[in-house]
Amino acid sequence: MLFKSTGQFLSHYTHFSLFQPSSADKPESTAYEEFLVQQKKRALEWKSNREAKKAKAPSGRDHREDTVSVLRQQLSAKTEECYELTTKLESIEAANSQILRNQVEMHDNFFKVMSVIFV
Repeated sequence: MLFKSTGQFLSHYTHFSLFQPSSADKPESTAYEEFLVQQKKRALEWKSNREAKKAKAPSGRDHREDTVSVLRQQLSAKTEECYELTTKLESIEAANSQILRNQVEMHDNFFKVMSVIFV
């Protein structure tokens, strides 16, 4: 008789609490159902929070592109600064060379004048 259709099986054994929940079981099942409902609400809230954070924060690729852009600007500024410093250095070296030539020329002229005076 146990292997007959489910409907017959239940009709013969309806007095067991396994097949018909008692009034004591109902508060637990409703509490669990409420828990599941709350859990689903929390899961939806967490999902929406994650999506909001994702929308706020730039993606990894955008962040890398921004970083590369900033670094290129800094490189450009440093390259320009190096060019200006190189130009200044070249002009200072040219001025130093001219000063040394002038000093040598003055030294030679001084000895010429001294040799004329004391000869």
